[in-house]
Amino acid sequence: MGSILWTWIKSLNSRLQDLEMISSQEINFVAFHIDIDDKVLKEAQSVAKAVSNEETENLLELMFSSVKKYYPKASLYILTDKTSKVSEYGKSTIIRYDLDKRYPILSRNKAWYQFLDRKENATIFLDSDILINDCFDDLLRTEFDIAFTFRNWKKWPINLGIIYVKNNKNNKTYNFFKDWYNQFLHLKDEQKIWGGDQDLIHEKFKDFDFSVDHHFDSKFDDYQIKFLNCSEYNYSSEMNEPMLEYPSNTKVLHFKGARKKYMKKCWEQMKNRD
Repeated sequence: MGSILWTWIKSLNSRLQDLEMISSQEINFVAFHIDIDDKVLKEAQSVAKAVSNEETENLLELMFSSVKKYYPKASLYILTDKTSKVSEYGKSTIIRYDLDKRYPILSRNKAWYQFLDRKENATIFLDSDILINDCFDDLLRTEFDIAFTFRNWKKWPINLGIIYVKNNKNNKTYNFFKDWYNQFLHLKDEQKIWGGDQDLIHEKFKDFDFSVDHHFDSKFDDYQIKFLNCSEYNYSSEMNEPMLEYPSNTKVLHFKGARKKYMKKCWEQMKNRD
């Protein structure tokens, strides 16, 4: 009798822990996709070899499934242009903007700022090759306007695969993103295709020390910016390592480049873990 009761108590504790990991917050999770032709893809790959135009829809389905696991009340969006073929996943909403397919990264920045117009609840912009591995309500209870993730990399220390937007009251963060887009318009065409977004954000925050191994906050112009270490809020394994294991505190998994092949299996492991 005692062993049965102890087993029941352990099972109850496990269920309570699972409930604590599930958030009741109503957050926007926002992905972006446009179809790009072979010419644009080749130019993008000249900047980042691992850029691919394949399996995006499968990745979106996996990504949104992971979001709903921890944020069942989340609103899901896919931002795209007028003609790209995009399917709805998990009751997601597709929003189409007037975008230029010749410049996919410029187009993403344009879609981001337009989406934020008059949106006051928290918004997470994220790539399709991401899995949410835990809720991050503790982060959202802190005070900040925008949170970026960083790693110790000289060229592009800030990775834009996920951006956390908390405060857009009176279109405050909308203005940050719109200014970012307007600066983007003056870059070279090749930067508008790929990498220009990270070039600009690196220039903006070039005086910060990203060699540290902890999160930190800073006031920048009129914005309260939080910088989060990628190891917890945007984790990727080393390039040639299988991405099936990760630090226990990791809340976001980012399957960049060749790591994408591990995303489905990792999601299956996450589902079977509970």
